[in-house]
This record gives sequence, C-alpha cells and structure tokens, in this order.
Amino acid sequence: MVATPTRRGWLGALVLVLIGTPTVAALAFDEPELKGDLKAIQGEWQFQTEGQPSKWSMKADVMTSEIGGITYVSKVTVDDAAKPNKTIDFKLTEPGEYAGQTALGIYKLENNTLTICVARPGNPDRPTQFEAVEDVSLLFELKRP
Repeated sequence: MVATPTRRGWLGALVLVLIGTPTVAALAFDEPELKGDLKAIQGEWQFQTEGQPSKWSMKADVMTSEIGGITYVSKVTVDDAAKPNKTIDFKLTEPGEYAGQTALGIYKLENNTLTICVARPGNPDRPTQFEAVEDVSLLFELKRP
C-alpha cells in the first residue's frame, strides 16, 4: 500500500515552506561573512587593566568587553586592507550613555596578540599611532587566554 498525501497535508507543507523560507533567508543574511582578520579575531581575549583582568569576546561581528566593571557591547567592522594601519570600528550598543556612538580605531594582529588603539566614543578622529592619549584614545594589548 502506497501512502498518498491528503490535500490538507500538501497545503500545510506549502504554507510551512512559504512562511519558513523568508525567515531562513533573513537569518542567513543577518550573519556577517567571517573572513580575513574578522575571522581571525573570533573568540576570547584578555587584557590587564589596573591590576584587574578585562575580558573581551568576539562572536561574529559583535564584541563584548568588560572594562573596569562596565560591560560594553558593540558591532565591529574591520578593514584589514587599510594603510598605513588596519582599521577597526566599534558601534556601541551598550552601555546606554554610549549607545549609537562609534569609536574609531586602528589595530594590529600578531600571533596571539591583538593590539587596538581606539578613540573615545563619538570622537571623529581615528588614532594614527598605537599610543594612549589622555581624553583622546585608549590602547589595549589583548592576549588569548
């Protein structure tokens, strides 16, 4: 005996395909393509600040960092072809006082060390050297745990 689908069964399957397809397509387009340095910086990083460990975590294009007891969350874009320094931008989503602001930076990735020099959020000038400048830029030397 061969099972034949009922009309209701076919309609249900068609509705499921039609409803599910845009959702699956939308999910596929929301994920950034991980390649180059964006792929290389994925995972966990650590930094010592004022004797306290600072944890950074990169997943897809979202960086979560804990610095001085404050959690920062940002969408990250990198340009690993930029010259003279590769660029990294952090569009902050948390904490609230910085939400919507972008912190422009430069970076270098050498073995298991990620060095980032980033301007204060909202500062329109990108750093040009790897140095901390009071009230202007911050320097982080992150290491793999």
